[in-house]
Amino acid sequence: MNNYELFIKVVELESFSKAAKSLNRTPSAVSKQISVLEERLGVQLLNRTTRALSITNAGRLYYERCLDIASKMECAEAELKDYSSLPSGQLKVTWPSVLSSSVVIRSLGDFSEKYPEIKIHAEITNSRINLVQEGFDFAIRAFGTDDLEDTSLVAIKLSYIEPIICATPELLSRYGVPASISEVMRLPLIIPTYLPFTMLAKKIVPDLESIDESKHHKVSEVHGLYHMLKCSLGAGFIGRHIVERELKEGTLVNLTGQLLPKLPIYLVFPKLSYLPKINRCFIDHFKAATFY
Repeated sequence: MNNYELFIKVVELESFSKAAKSLNRTPSAVSKQISVLEERLGVQLLNRTTRALSITNAGRLYYERCLDIASKMECAEAELKDYSSLPSGQLKVTWPSVLSSSVVIRSLGDFSEKYPEIKIHAEITNSRINLVQEGFDFAIRAFGTDDLEDTSLVAIKLSYIEPIICATPELLSRYGVPASISEVMRLPLIIPTYLPFTMLAKKIVPDLESIDESKHHKVSEVHGLYHMLKCSLGAGFIGRHIVERELKEGTLVNLTGQLLPKLPIYLVFPKLSYLPKINRCFIDHFKAATFY
């Protein structure tokens, strides 16, 4: 065992005998090795009494350097294991339901075909998961403003959502075809509660009158919004990729064309000193993909 590993163990357990037991050595052997280390360094690292050990200021500095060395050695060993093995393991990934049918998520099929031993554990939620605290490797997110401002995260732009407001021909036959976005907003609406809809609407139409959300339908999930649209309950704000087939068939009508600003999609992940091989494979897959 290296001196730095032994010293870390002694400091953390605050005892030669406990460190010796942990390392399957005798207390005298551990004590002697620490004494040899102190003699070589020319400083006292530990204060010894019959009852306890305590670390000196020099020992504290050496301990911190030892921890740094241990961390770097762990990373080096992990890199070597990655280098010599096929990528395998599990990646914990989260994304909101609005992206589930997007081209970005569909590309996971190509990823799985290329790396069959890497398994995806997907958490589909509209909640903003803290990746570090909850142990997630990646998030695929729309908008991403908060993530771009978080210095502990890396955000890579992948693609865009093209938002539209659409409705069924049946709804339009009852209320008329709107000639402007302002008129669109006067139709019965299905408001997605998983988005700041009123704020987005005001950005699109700055002079828009306030929307009384209590007078409109609401829904908390995009697939529910899709089905409510199909039932002619109202006009809805939705990603074009979700209703592309219905737009071609004419069962839904695009009321806003390409007037609405595109919303970016980001791959987000924690900033780590060392990225495991499977994480790098995941990032490289998205960097190489063409979504535009």
